[in-house]
Amino acid sequence: RTGSCRRFRGIDGSFSMPALVDDFAKARGLTPREGEVLHCLMHGHSQQRIQEQLCISKGTASFHIQNFYAKCNVHSRQELIKLHEEETG
Repeated sequence: RTGSCRRFRGIDGSFSMPALVDDFAKARGLTPREGEVLHCLMHGHSQQRIQEQLCISKGTASFHIQNFYAKCNVHSRQELIKLHEEETG
């Protein structure tokens, strides 16, 4: 299973995700792992897919999602997407 786990890595091996999502995550005080989960959500991945892709449990995925929903003051994926679009243009 670990062979299929991924983190978003740049060419130099450092953590990497698209700048708009990264800037949004930093502005909201998200942890790097919450940023990875956010990136997956913003690309339409289901919670199950996020769990598999990042090798985290269902509880951990839910924990990260609820944490950044609270940090962003939203209650759903759609509200999160709308907020991101409003703030990033």
